[in-house]
Amino acid sequence: MPGSAGELAQQEDLGTTGTFRTALLHTCDVTSATRFYSEVFGWQLQDGAEPSFTLRGERVAGVRRIIADDNLWVPYVAVDDVAASADAAVKAGGTIAADANDSQDANRRAVIADPEGAVIGLCTPNDDQAVTLTQGAGSIWWTEVLSNNRSPLQEFYGRLFGWGFTEQPLEPHPSYVLWKRRGKSVGGLLPIDPGWGVSPRWQVLFQVDDLEAGVSRVTAAGGTVEFGPLDIPGVCVLTSLRDPRGALHVLVQPHSSYPAK
Repeated sequence: MPGSAGELAQQEDLGTTGTFRTALLHTCDVTSATRFYSEVFGWQLQDGAEPSFTLRGERVAGVRRIIADDNLWVPYVAVDDVAASADAAVKAGGTIAADANDSQDANRRAVIADPEGAVIGLCTPNDDQAVTLTQGAGSIWWTEVLSNNRSPLQEFYGRLFGWGFTEQPLEPHPSYVLWKRRGKSVGGLLPIDPGWGVSPRWQVLFQVDDLEAGVSRVTAAGGTVEFGPLDIPGVCVLTSLRDPRGALHVLVQPHSSYPAK
């Protein structure tokens, strides 16, 4: 989980390369997605060739129109050269998610899967979907990958983004890995417990002021609860959910004692 400042709020200190710049909802139905996330977070759609979700006049996430029927939230990390980084990912054991990429967009964005199949995006540091609202309800709070075998991933992401890592206990989990860049936390890795019945994946956590009310809005709008609520003592309480087309997202209510961004 994040330190005293979330990774999206640290970009001025870190620069942009190797940090999360945005998360894009990949969807074939922008209209339905807008209706759902408007009811859950109060987001509005800024439509156009590059649509995005806004809140309080600021961009909170992006939208990418796709052909596939399932929705998917994809976090994007800034790199100096998207094509070169995509090639490096393949050489390091990842794959190109061809169905999520547009050949006309190859120099600006790419979508890859890591060696365990978790999907993550690559973008330029000046991506026009970069998030501008980084704190408060309705904004991205944290980004993490769930993994069955963290050692290969530590090598993979270390080579791809220059990330280091530290490990710490995080009740109720026996361990949690913080991705580090220049000593600052930029994301996390949570080892999967065999009893969870989930596959490796990247997931985006969104902040809410009231988790119970947020979950109620999700289900009322047609979404479903995957698991939760789960209390992380001293940090937050969270619930994992899916939107009506299956896109996983996590709602987080930070504990009052937890440092704000």
